[in-house]
Amino acid sequence: MPASLPAFTLWQDAFDFIAERLRGQTSKPMLLIFDEFPYAAMSDASLPSTLQIAIDHGFNDTNLMLVLCGSNEGFMESELLGYKSPLYGRSTGQLRLAAFDAFDAALMLPDVTPEDAVRYYATFGGTPYYLKQVQPSLTYEQNVEELLFDTSGLLYEEPLMLMHQELRDPATYNSVMNAIGAGATKQNKIADQAGLTAASREPRKDVKTQRHDRHRGGTMTPASCSWTAPNTNRTSGAARCWTRFSHSSASAPSPRTPSPRTQRIAL
Repeated sequence: MPASLPAFTLWQDAFDFIAERLRGQTSKPMLLIFDEFPYAAMSDASLPSTLQIAIDHGFNDTNLMLVLCGSNEGFMESELLGYKSPLYGRSTGQLRLAAFDAFDAALMLPDVTPEDAVRYYATFGGTPYYLKQVQPSLTYEQNVEELLFDTSGLLYEEPLMLMHQELRDPATYNSVMNAIGAGATKQNKIADQAGLTAASREPRKDVKTQRHDRHRGGTMTPASCSWTAPNTNRTSGAARCWTRFSHSSASAPSPRTPSPRTQRIAL
């Protein structure tokens, strides 16, 4: 695409331009990746319908492979793949990217000892974005303090933000996490401390988290003793660590001074 080409004011203009460039080039496939599609669609509600028209009438006679990516999995499944979506039935494949396992996560931490690599994985899970925040110049304790326990830390409220992004009733799940962080392990104890009603104690599926239940073969209930980070389909070490040690505390220590909480994590 020429650098001098002006920016498109409408998505339709952009799709028409792509279709025109590809028309007649049936022997040369083209891969078009639309990253963070949910954010674009949220800013322009007509985008899914516009794309549907382009797929049906503009791209249908081209050799184009269109890949739509998004970190908001709830939006991708409900607004993109759901039966009410204009794009319903036009997907030819789906790929859910899982978090790294312990071995892949260790490859992102080449400057730490094997012992610390295990600690980091137990603390942050296999999420590349979390592991990328580890500073090799700091000790494990200092990194955890700075990222999870300092109120200005990058990951201090990360699980809360994920819940607000993906869950219909984040306050209920937040209460459950508070109860777990305070040491409750039995469902009735968790429910009592979270202030849940009898009806809410019954196993139920949040509409926006059913995809995780299908994937792992379980249910996510307000009285659950585990939590899956919604938008990445991962049982996050960061979420568990945050719930047990950081979220349960009202105060944050100095980011450079290892606290008893960090020392307990490191054991």
